[in-house]
Amino acid sequence: MNTDLLSEKSNPAEDMGSRILEKFTHALVIDFETGPNGDIFHIGAIFNANTFEKKDIKDSKAALRKLSDFSSGADYILGHNIINHDLALAKAVLPDALILHLPIIDTLYLSPLAFPENPYHKLIKNYKLVKNSKNNPVADAKLTRDVFEDQVAAFSELHRIDPGLISFYAFAFEPFSSSGKKSEMTGIFDLFHALSKSVPDRDSAKQIFMTVCRGKICSTAFENI
Repeated sequence: MNTDLLSEKSNPAEDMGSRILEKFTHALVIDFETGPNGDIFHIGAIFNANTFEKKDIKDSKAALRKLSDFSSGADYILGHNIINHDLALAKAVLPDALILHLPIIDTLYLSPLAFPENPYHKLIKNYKLVKNSKNNPVADAKLTRDVFEDQVAAFSELHRIDPGLISFYAFAFEPFSSSGKKSEMTGIFDLFHALSKSVPDRDSAKQIFMTVCRGKICSTAFENI
């Protein structure tokens, strides 16, 4: 076997991205549509290659219970702007919904970190998904999964180029994964921790931050960090 040929074809960033995505294979991906009054009227979700859809919802509690049943076995819940929208709606309607106990990965928070030069990504504009069709939450859930896969690819490449910055992200999100808001940022922390495999201490994190900021912020403010 020609090992030199295999090594030439190997892409460390792609290999890492594939490994990371395996960790999040069993993520429930959701999207809610609301009516003019703010009530949930359409739910779409994908999980383990299966789809869930409820249209013209009259009983939001029953619909959320069915969604929770559908999500049985999920390790994470994934969506775009779900912390402030979809899950906030679910909590208001059914505070004990099982999906609310899943660690959250919100692609809205990840986009400016994954694509700092173009924070909205080709599938995101003004912080919203660029949708191919109106009122199709299943399609939007699939779109969100595509965005997440692109984000993981970007973070994997960033880890190859600047592993310290990825570890800093793990440091930044760790407090939110171990506080009273544990599930709100635990999924995002898990992503960065899976990439970095470590979390720097406070002094090391400060040095990483200062290296990143040097020459980009007010020099006086920089010296006072």
